Amino acid sequence: AHVERSTLTRLMPCVAYQWKDGPWQSAFTRYGWDPRGHPEEAKWLQVLGFRDPALRGARPVARGSQAASDCHFRRPPSQQKEDYQMVDIKDDFITELIRGSEPSEECSRKTGWLEQVVYDASRERLAVRSQQLRERLAAREQSEKGKKRSVGRPSGEGLRAKRVREAGA
Repeated sequence: AHVERSTLTRLMPCVAYQWKDGPWQSAFTRYGWDPRGHPEEAKWLQVLGFRDPALRGARPVARGSQAASDCHFRRPPSQQKEDYQMVDIKDDFITELIRGSEPSEECSRKTGWLEQVVYDASRERLAVRSQQLRERLAAREQSEKGKKRSVGRPSGEGLRAKRVREAGA
């Protein structure tokens, strides 16, 4: 069932608290559960802030006019800075990186249960993936433009044959 964002925003504080900073920044956590006490589960729920190099220097887009963000990273970000929960990112490299990472001995205020190198590698991977997604989109758009241009126009062969016939006549 679809729930309006405004309704969800109004109801979430009834069942969860929202982190203001740290490794779960902006994420909601169910009342009664503390991710700092559950390393294996909580490392997947940590938030990764990603600044897309392709949008460096771009002006922020007004909230109402922005394209819907994709929490799974199946299309490139529409904002210069986006936050993603590790569990939501659909990327085999990042999934295996998190799965293979042993939780730290202590939960860090900055990196939670993950080491800084995991954050750095994840950001690097998202930068590469963002570029790949942008290149695929550009190629698809170019292909679609080419298809639209060729519809209703004679092929090069037809033009060449017509010129040969006219020259011979």
